[in-house]
Amino acid sequence: MVSGISLGTNQAKAASVPDVGLSTYYTNQFQTGFYANQIIQAMEQNNLTILRLSFNPSWYSDANYNSSFVQYFLDHSNLKIIVDCNHLYPRGSSSDADAVDHWSDVQDSLLSVCQSFPNDSRIYIELINEYDASDFYSRMQGLINTIRNDGYTNPLVADKTDNIAWSSLNDPLNDTFQGMHYYFDGWSLQDALNDMQKALTLGCKIINTEIGANGNGYSYFNQSEVNDVNSFLNTTYYEGITNCVWQDGQLNDFPTYEQLGLTIPSGDCAASSSTDITMTEIIPYKTCVDQGTSLPIDVTIENQGILSASTNLTLEASYTYIPMLRSFTLIASATQGWNFSIPGPTITAYLGDTINLQLQSSETNPHDFYVDYNGVAFPDSSDPQSGTFTNCSTQLEFTLNTVGNFTYYDAYNQNTMFGQLSVMQPPQPQLFSSQNVSLDSEQEMNVTFTFDTSQLPIGNYSFRAYVGGYGETNTTDNSLQSGNVTLTIPGDVNGDFVVDMRDMAIVARCLGSTPGSSNWDPNADITDQGAVTMKDLAIVAKNLGARAGAGG
Repeated sequence: MVSGISLGTNQAKAASVPDVGLSTYYTNQFQTGFYANQIIQAMEQNNLTILRLSFNPSWYSDANYNSSFVQYFLDHSNLKIIVDCNHLYPRGSSSDADAVDHWSDVQDSLLSVCQSFPNDSRIYIELINEYDASDFYSRMQGLINTIRNDGYTNPLVADKTDNIAWSSLNDPLNDTFQGMHYYFDGWSLQDALNDMQKALTLGCKIINTEIGANGNGYSYFNQSEVNDVNSFLNTTYYEGITNCVWQDGQLNDFPTYEQLGLTIPSGDCAASSSTDITMTEIIPYKTCVDQGTSLPIDVTIENQGILSASTNLTLEASYTYIPMLRSFTLIASATQGWNFSIPGPTITAYLGDTINLQLQSSETNPHDFYVDYNGVAFPDSSDPQSGTFTNCSTQLEFTLNTVGNFTYYDAYNQNTMFGQLSVMQPPQPQLFSSQNVSLDSEQEMNVTFTFDTSQLPIGNYSFRAYVGGYGETNTTDNSLQSGNVTLTIPGDVNGDFVVDMRDMAIVARCLGSTPGSSNWDPNADITDQGAVTMKDLAIVAKNLGARAGAGG
C-alpha cells in the first residue's frame, strides 16, 4: 500500500530543477482508477514529477501496452510520463536477437505511441529498454530519425547499458535523453557517479530510467545500498539529471525505502555537488628573492565532491611595478658631449621612476642641463633643469610622469651636448603555468610550480591559482588569489629594494638556523642551502648600500 507514505526531502540550491520520479511496469492488477490514483497520490506527497511506465513488447505473448492507462495519468495529474512500450526482459543477447528479428515491430510500437499522444511534451517515448548489442547507437539513431521524419516532436529516451560506451545522438530538436540503470547491489556509488560524469562531459542530456538499492527487490535492501541511492539522487540532481526510482509491479518498495531513510531531492534544491574543486592555499617557499632564482610555489587543491576529477590547474602571476630611484652620472664636455660622446648616453627608465643625476664639470665655461619635454629645443617651466654650473658637481632629481622619447641638452652647447631620455610604460609580463591534476573524491593535493625569475623585472608579484568550473554552479572557490613575492636585488632580504643594515641584522639573527628552527627565515637563506650561513651574510655585506634601479 502506498497511500500516506512520506519520504524525507532534502533541499539546497541548484541551477535548474530536474525531475525525480518513479519507474514501474504495468500488470493486470493496475486497473485504471484505483491503482493509478494510489500512484498519483504517492507521487504528489513526495514531490515526484515524472513516471516511467513499462510495457511488454508487442511481439511478446503477454504484450500489455495500454494507452488508456497512460491517458488516465495525463487527465488526472500533472506528471510527465515516460512510455516504455518495448521493455526487453531479461537483458542479454537472446533478447537483443529477438528484438532485431522484430525490429519493424519495435518501430511500429513507437509510432503507435506517437499517434496516440502526438507532439505531447508530457509524453516521453523510450525507444527500447536495455538493448545490449554493439550496434545500439546506430539503431537508436535510426529510430530517432524515423520519429522525427514522421513529424513527431515528443521527447525521446534512449536507454543504454553499461556494455555500451557513452556517445552522442543527433536529434534535430535536441530533445533526446540518454539514460542508464543503476542498482547499488552491483554498482559502487563512485563508479556510477563517474559514469555520469562521462556522459555530462559529452554533453548528453540524461534521464536514468531505473535507480534502485537492489535489483533483487525490496526484501534485499540494506542501509548501505539505500544510502548510496540517496547520495546518487542528490548528487545527480545538482547536475540537472532526472532519475526514476524503480518500484515493483505492486509498489511494495516504498515502505522499505521509507524505513531505511530514502531522501527525495525536491524543489529548487539539491543536497550536494558531485564535483567541488576548491583552491585552499598558495604558499611561495620565499617571499623575497633576487633575480635568477627558481622559486618553488606550492598550491593546495582539494576535491570536496564525491566524483573524481581530472582538470588543468593554472598558476598565474600578476606583476606590480615598483617605481625606482635610478641614479646616473653625466660628465659635461662642451666639445666632446655628455660623457665624451655625441650624442650622449641614452637614459632609460620607466614611468613613475625618479631620476637622480650627478652632473660633473671640470670646465670653466658654463653648463645647464635640461630635458626638452615639449620638443622646442628651449627649456621652459615644465622641463627638469639643473641651472647653471661651472667647474663643479651638482645634482638634479626629477620624477618621470610622461611616456615617450625626449632629448636632453646642455642649454649652452645644444649642438654638441645632447642625448636621449627614453621613458617607457612599466613592464607587464604575462606569466602562467598549467599542470594536469587528478583528484579522487575528498582528496587534497599539493602541487608544486617553479617560479623562474631569471628574465623577470624587479617588482612585486602576486599569484592566482585556478581551475575550470567543471560543471559546478558555485565556482567562487575554483580560484584563489594569494601569495606575494618581491623580486629584488641580491642581499635585500626584507624587500625594500635597498641593501642596508636592516638586511644585515635579519641574516645575523638567523645564522645557523635550518627549517624548523625557531629563528628560521627562508628569505635569509640567500644561497638556498637549507641553512643560513656566513655565505648569506657575506652576500649582504658585499652589496651593502646597493639600491634597486641604480644606473651608470
